[in-house]
Amino acid sequence: MGAQESAIRRKTEELEVGEEYSKKSAIYSLWSHVNPYTKKKSIKGTVFTKEFGSFVDERKYYENGIKHLKQLRHPHIINFVDCNNVNGVLSLLTERVLILDICIDSLTSIEIQSGLSQIREVLIFLHEKARVCHNNISPASIFVTPNGDWKLGGFEFAQSLDETRAPFQTEFYKRARIRTFSVDSATNSNPLWRDYYAFGKLITYSTKFLRADEVGADVIHSLNDIVEKLTSSENVKISLAEIYDEVAFSNDLIEIEIFLSTVHLKLEEEKDEFFKLVHEKLVNLPRRVVARRLSRLFLSRYVLLEARSHLYLYPFILTPQTDESSQGIFPVELFRDYVVPEIVRVFLIRDLSVRCGLLAHFDKYAQYIPVNQLEDFVLNEIQTGAHDVNERLVAQSLQAMATLVPLLGPERVCGWKCSKLFSDGTPKLTVSAHGSTCGSPLPPAPRPVVLRDSVDLQCNRQIEQHAPVLYSSADDAESPQESNVWDDDKDWNEEWTDSVAEKMKVLAADSVVPEATNEPLSDTSSGSIQPKMKPSTSKNKACIGAEFEIAAQSREEDFFADMVPDIKTRGTIIDQLIAQQEELKKKEEEPPKILKFEMKYEELVFDKEAWGDDDDEDWGNSGQEPEHSSNTIEDSPKERSIEPSESQNVNLVEEVLTD
Repeated sequence: MGAQESAIRRKTEELEVGEEYSKKSAIYSLWSHVNPYTKKKSIKGTVFTKEFGSFVDERKYYENGIKHLKQLRHPHIINFVDCNNVNGVLSLLTERVLILDICIDSLTSIEIQSGLSQIREVLIFLHEKARVCHNNISPASIFVTPNGDWKLGGFEFAQSLDETRAPFQTEFYKRARIRTFSVDSATNSNPLWRDYYAFGKLITYSTKFLRADEVGADVIHSLNDIVEKLTSSENVKISLAEIYDEVAFSNDLIEIEIFLSTVHLKLEEEKDEFFKLVHEKLVNLPRRVVARRLSRLFLSRYVLLEARSHLYLYPFILTPQTDESSQGIFPVELFRDYVVPEIVRVFLIRDLSVRCGLLAHFDKYAQYIPVNQLEDFVLNEIQTGAHDVNERLVAQSLQAMATLVPLLGPERVCGWKCSKLFSDGTPKLTVSAHGSTCGSPLPPAPRPVVLRDSVDLQCNRQIEQHAPVLYSSADDAESPQESNVWDDDKDWNEEWTDSVAEKMKVLAADSVVPEATNEPLSDTSSGSIQPKMKPSTSKNKACIGAEFEIAAQSREEDFFADMVPDIKTRGTIIDQLIAQQEELKKKEEEPPKILKFEMKYEELVFDKEAWGDDDDEDWGNSGQEPEHSSNTIEDSPKERSIEPSESQNVNLVEEVLTD
């Protein structure tokens, strides 16, 4: 016994006792001091202290209350932690609670209604299962936990239903009791009726703090009817289980809380119906009440094991509401105050299913966990899971570590020193003079470009020789969607299916280069040169996309407009090939010339020297007819240069026509 007291004394010395609760509470008729305490900077509780002094006979009532707290186990009975009796001072340590009569005004109507339902449940448990009568129901014997649950305490006058001793006949009971919640000593033959009467008075006391706009007038009316039944007469044989009213003792908060507490006992159909409607019910409840009352139940073991909860519940619970479009239920402040501590607490549980269920949504809430907790505790737990033999746990742990890299840094997460081993070859975004962004995946908006009179015509001719010349019909000019030649999806092969002779005539007729003008042309990108469009054969019809062009009005007179040089250019290579082809056709009509040409060509092929090696100056005379002479090829250098050029041109024309 002495060793036990020494251990208790050693634990008590480690407590950090806080400021005493308000003296306005009626609990000070039983206890001398009530203070919150903290042990090891993390465990929080409440310490009740009684200084007996000369009233040594009162000690048995406190011992009776401590005995019942140790024996009785119920979710709505205050949890016993420890007790100590040294030098006539009794100390009782319990979980962290507040006294109802000093905090009821800070509770919402839904919490008060739920609290009355919880006290009713614990009284049914005491009467029907424990066979115990409390004998001290009052706001001073009911406590509120930090999450809003109501719990019953004050078992100093509790007794068994089979016991004949009446504690209310003692002087201590008369001095410590609250008269409003106790019956007259002359009418107390039924021990259960004392609890019924006190519970009815508790309902009357609580309805003063109910607001009809939150719970409804029908709830208040139903509670008043129950009070009348409980306090009318002792001879009325009723029980708390029989007076259950769905309106008075039921709401969405109570239903969700009861279902989550017993989810492992529910049928599959009941689970489907509940989880599909739970989000709608939670949205209609006060956010702070839901966070304070249900955060621990949301992350309980059996709820984490439910696949339906990961589909219908956790996407809204484990994601904070950052804006109006966010699907989260809790604002960031409530999420950090109530949900994050429960998440960190669940990381203490090294259960495979619980850990995998928690890591499944890690990327949604990781950034809201304090950095010190991530580094000191959460990261170590995740790294431990990465060394497990279960493949699913290892995979989810590695994914969680990847989420922590931008939060804690690669060296802290990986555990080794990191260095730069890869180079970044991504093009840097630069802004051009026209405001376009180089390296951007999106093209800049089209901007009009005006061709000035000082354009280099020779440069334009070089571009015309290398760039394809595209033409459009008069019907195409009427379609504004085809103003950009590069947007035409027409198959290029279809353009060569028409008659070759007709195509060549069109090319020959339209080979004249138009003069530079001051009219604006559309440019799809800054600094790019568009392929030249063929002007329409009709002067009355506009070019393609002309309806979208904005005519540029010159503010000043152009004094150099008449000084633009008129330079006649040679035809395109296609025009030259066509002319050469016509000359060849004329020569083919003369059989002797064709025979002579073939003979000379055969001799040229088998000649040791390459044709035209020493006659480069005569290459330009390829268009002249060969002389009719019987001399050999060595004696006719002009014919040597003419004949191969003509055969080469024939081959080029055939290749163009074939393509």
